[in-house]
Amino acid sequence: MKKYILIITLFFTSILQTQSQTTLKFNFTYDNNGNRIHRYLDPTPRKIDPNLNDKPFSDSNSNKTIAADIYPNPTQGILNIDITNLPTGKKFSISIYDTYNKLVYLSESYQANIVLNISDLSCGIYFIKIDSGSSDFKKIIMKE
Repeated sequence: MKKYILIITLFFTSILQTQSQTTLKFNFTYDNNGNRIHRYLDPTPRKIDPNLNDKPFSDSNSNKTIAADIYPNPTQGILNIDITNLPTGKKFSISIYDTYNKLVYLSESYQANIVLNISDLSCGIYFIKIDSGSSDFKKIIMKE
């Protein structure tokens, strides 16, 4: 019995190590009415790109000179934002997008320290973008 437990433990450990380096892909077959009739695992492993970061937008032309501390993350509704490297008196916008890239919050300000109340948003993952026109800052936030 101990032998089987050891084998199973080693098997799942190897799967977890493999999944941390690759992703699994499921393929589906459908009938003529569009109903899924079969699901199978694609045996071709796909490597996860280690160069991916948490920047949800592709904006390669902007120089990212704005920096910000956003806390607590995850939040239960109140976000504190401390913006640095922002020219004094420069107006900027704060945008929050959901995972469907739908704008759910928009605000403009001149203050470098802001408290946002996002308690009316549902729980989930959001993307926050602070844009001053000449530079921007992007980060993923989670609402509990």
